[in-house]
Amino acid sequence: MDISILRETVTRFCDHSFRIELLVKHHWDDEVRLRFGILNTSADVQQVQIDDNQFNLGAGEEREVVITGQLSEACAGGEVEYEFVRRIDGNDYPNSHDSVLVLLGKPGFRADDEPDPVQANEDGTFEYEVFVECCDDAPGGQTISFEALAGDNVAGIRTVEGSPLALSCPHGIETIKVEGILSDPTEEGLGWLLIESDDNSECSTLTTIRPPVEVDEGGFQKASRAFRLS
Repeated sequence: MDISILRETVTRFCDHSFRIELLVKHHWDDEVRLRFGILNTSADVQQVQIDDNQFNLGAGEEREVVITGQLSEACAGGEVEYEFVRRIDGNDYPNSHDSVLVLLGKPGFRADDEPDPVQANEDGTFEYEVFVECCDDAPGGQTISFEALAGDNVAGIRTVEGSPLALSCPHGIETIKVEGILSDPTEEGLGWLLIESDDNSECSTLTTIRPPVEVDEGGFQKASRAFRLS
């Protein structure tokens, strides 16, 4: 095949959206035009779109293609089949067509961050909770691993509880407390929590941290030292 998908990364967010990132390359000697499209989706997949479905790509170059969409609800599974082909003079080039099926597995848990967005304290610190609960048809128990990661304008972030936690199903619910500090207390920040169960179900929460209404600069410096930032 003269078109290669060098990397395919699937990210599932806990708000039941998803993102598929493709790294694309071709093996012709000249610049070519490529077309990407969605062939099929399963019933629980909605609002699927490609960031740029036609573009020129030079010889030896690589390019990222992003597919985004929604699942009907947080505990749904689904499938997305996409296609790619070379184009010449507005037509598909013979024998350059291929397709790939992406599986969005059915998870055993769902998670919600509360609240979102979060209002930071006067010293630039913040805290919020993420609730993890069993999907209605999840049998038995699950071991839930999690990791907090700093996004834009977050200098430090951590979970109060240690990973992993035990989630008893059906009907189980657990809470993960997250705390952190902004890099610049006058600007908005983002906090990530990556969550995965022992059956390979996973999703990520992305929480917006709003700056404090009024900044306590002395308190911010003290809190920064507490987070070992200065």
